[in-house]
Amino acid sequence: LSCLAADPAAAEAAGYGHYGVVTSVAARPAGGPSGRPGGKETTSSDPAVGAGDLLVTTGVDWTTKIWSPTYAYGADAAPSRPLVSYLGSSYDYVSDAAWHPARTSVFVTSTASGTLSLWNLAQGVDGPVSGADGVVVDGSSPPGAGAGRVRWSEDGRRLA
Repeated sequence: LSCLAADPAAAEAAGYGHYGVVTSVAARPAGGPSGRPGGKETTSSDPAVGAGDLLVTTGVDWTTKIWSPTYAYGADAAPSRPLVSYLGSSYDYVSDAAWHPARTSVFVTSTASGTLSLWNLAQGVDGPVSGADGVVVDGSSPPGAGAGRVRWSEDGRRLA
């Protein structure tokens, strides 16, 4: 998941993971055979649908990456590259990620500066639905006193 290379552009072109320390790994929860609560079977090529086969990783390289351990590039290839890599717009490391407990396409990320970004893979993978700058949790906090970890409530209605 992490690569410390002399040339970050070469590492990214080769398909490596994070350029630096990985700050979190979050596996998408499976709610049943299809990954949805109640276990209703669905068939789709949409990456937001299916069993809990996606991982979200975050790192000090300002990126959020989505991985599928069951997907390989090429016939004999190992799943060594992320499906999606998103570089944040701020110079702040992404500190944590957490999947929504009931909506299998939704997850949230937090940064060291105290912003949260809400993602919905059913709406797209171009970036968070909350916007590139995220949502500031507490604007009165001093720099560096951001949200270190983020968790959903059991019903998915609140974040802590």
